[in-house]
Amino acid sequence: MARILIACGGTGGHLFPGMAVGRLLLEHGHSVLLWLAGKAIERSAASGWPGPVETLELEWSSSLSACALPRTMFRFLCAWRHARKGLHAFHPDVLLAMGSRSSLIPVLAARAGRVPVVLHEANVVPGRAIRILSRLCKTTVAISFADTARYLPGRALVHTGYPLRPLPVHNPLPGLPAGPNPLILVMGGSQGASRVNALALDAFRLLHAQHHAFRILHLAGEREADSVRSAYTAYGLPALVLGFLRDMGAAYAAADIAISRAGAGSCSELALFGIPTLFIPYPYAGNHQRFNAALFEKKGAGRLFIEKELTPQRLADAIAFYLDNPTAREQARIAARQLACPDATEQVARLLLETALKQ
Repeated sequence: MARILIACGGTGGHLFPGMAVGRLLLEHGHSVLLWLAGKAIERSAASGWPGPVETLELEWSSSLSACALPRTMFRFLCAWRHARKGLHAFHPDVLLAMGSRSSLIPVLAARAGRVPVVLHEANVVPGRAIRILSRLCKTTVAISFADTARYLPGRALVHTGYPLRPLPVHNPLPGLPAGPNPLILVMGGSQGASRVNALALDAFRLLHAQHHAFRILHLAGEREADSVRSAYTAYGLPALVLGFLRDMGAAYAAADIAISRAGAGSCSELALFGIPTLFIPYPYAGNHQRFNAALFEKKGAGRLFIEKELTPQRLADAIAFYLDNPTAREQARIAARQLACPDATEQVARLLLETALKQ
């Protein structure tokens, strides 16, 4: 049995796919240790993880000011010593690093200890950490999207897809508005998104005034769920509004159209279920989401809208196009499924085991 170390700290986009691979490996009897970065989101997200976890405190200020630099160097040194000690204690056969700067120390420490490394890039355009580490260290890079290859020339690449959490569909989602009309899923990420909520509400109001028939499942985030629910009631629109939903498999299975941010995880899940999507990418964090959405638009799986340029009327027109054209919906559904990698978790796990055996 292999011993696998997974560095997946930082954001949910790095943590969840790392945990998905780790769970599969645990189920097959391998030893798996998670290395996290000490961020708040990790405490709740990793609460159900059945294996061991260590925190390296890998987050530090990027400022090079005279005040910040000594503290940054001290935290870097502490994390490095912790990582080297952890490697010696666990003695892994391979390290899986899921990207972000939280991967920097684990990867460098692993290579210094002659532990083979597999990097995973979630987005279409690689982040800075993956670009740098894949060039500095002799590693294999698992990519979520085939188009990523052109951004990493000369590297050893394997197109695995994005490892997804389990998304079972046991029963219909309770509380969904009844009827045969198309269901539109709105989601702005795990915390919701105020701008996405406002645009969707105004677009639906315009469509309702034009006598379009549809149903709504709106994941509005805990902070805005009550106000969004009240707005739908005032408009007389059939909607189920939730702050957060764990049973996303049932939501995807019911959806005919989606309005969504364009994180790699959301894109991969939408592709798996073949949902035509109107993407409103998060405009910050390196603009990765814009490139993810652009790929889906290029392949015919949805549309990309820039948040600051998008109006409720433009969004309403795009929704109406899919509502009025079942053939266009089906074509987009087929295109989305062609971007999916249903066995991504298995492929990454297999790559790790193959890499471990080669050492």
